[in-house]
Formats: sequence, C-alpha cells, structure tokens
Amino acid sequence: SSWCRVGSLNRWTISRQKPVRGSGPLPSGQGSGRCHRKSSGEVIMNYRYSRNRQKIYMILEGRPSEEGYEDRMLQRQQLSCLLPFHLVDQNEQRQVWYDISGKRALKDYLEQEGGLDLTLLRRILLGLARAYGELDRYLISERSIYLSAESLYLDLHQGSGRISLCYCPIDIPEGEGGLLSVFEYLLLVLDHGDERLRETCYQLYEMLAA
Repeated sequence: SSWCRVGSLNRWTISRQKPVRGSGPLPSGQGSGRCHRKSSGEVIMNYRYSRNRQKIYMILEGRPSEEGYEDRMLQRQQLSCLLPFHLVDQNEQRQVWYDISGKRALKDYLEQEGGLDLTLLRRILLGLARAYGELDRYLISERSIYLSAESLYLDLHQGSGRISLCYCPIDIPEGEGGLLSVFEYLLLVLDHGDERLRETCYQLYEMLAA
C-alpha cells in the first residue's frame, strides 16, 4: 500500500537536508476553473477556486461516491491530516468545498518558491508519512484520497512541514492520482542539473513503480 511505501521512502531520505525555503503567496487563480484530463483528452476531474472575505476554497465536482463508514465518521470528526471540507449535492452531482486558507498546493509552491530541493523533498515525505499514519489509524482507505500535485497542500509555516490531503467523496477514475503521479510531476519540474536531487528522485520513483 502507499502507507508502507511512504514510510520506506521517508526512511530512505531521512538524513538528506539543505536550508529551508521561505513561505510565499497563496495560490493564484481564485475563481478560475480547471480540469484534469487523460492523454486522450477525456475530462476526469473538474475543480475551481472561490474566495470570500475570510476563506479560500478549492472546489471539486463529480458524481457522489457510495456513502460508507468513512463519510459518516468524517462528518462527526475532522482529521488534522485532511483539508476541512463540506458537501453540496444537487442534481446527482456533488461539489466538495475544501478550505485551503493559509495553505498552498505542491504545484503552486514549487512554481512560486523556485523549485524542489532535498530539504523540501524530505519534509514532503515526513508530512506524508504522518498523514498516512493518521488515516491508517482511522481506517480511511487510500482509494478515498485524491492525491496529485494540485491537491496535496503544504503548510510550511515555521518549518512545520505539515501536509493536508484531499479526502474525495466523489468518484475517482481508477488509475488517476496517487503517490506515483506526484513523483511523475516532480521528475518533470526538478532541476536536472542538481545531480544528487535528480538521482534521489529517480530512485524514489523506481521504488514506487516497482
């Protein structure tokens, strides 16, 4: 499972450190709509952003998934590793409103802060290990988490390295998202001139893909 693989990757990189990057502005593009697409062009996930005076939201939309233990439990108790959310159901469609105030998506963070380094990679893995550990304790299936570079949120305030994941009570197409897709993105955007970082990311990717 991803739970075990994150633990393995985290232990593999535990000793790699560099100076911590600073924080920066929140994600841009509030109010805009986007979608994820397969290589064929088929839309698989719609999302947009909304802002009011106090909060910023990411909104995912799709067909509701079958309600089960996880939905009922999370309606009673919000986990610290998940983005806070509320649901809006209408006409057999569901909108999931995630409160992303004070956080930045991994993709936005890397674009705004100048890219990936070994310290940030280590913090991401530590944060994922903590988040997946909490999900495991509450019996939340990894199939209920939509994990991508645009739905994995970072809160690096004062170097906390906290990760917030996206619990997704709408249908997620099989094979979409996941930890492997995050590393595929990192391989695309990392500085290939940094030999140590490049080799580390490729070896981690190969561990996940095995």
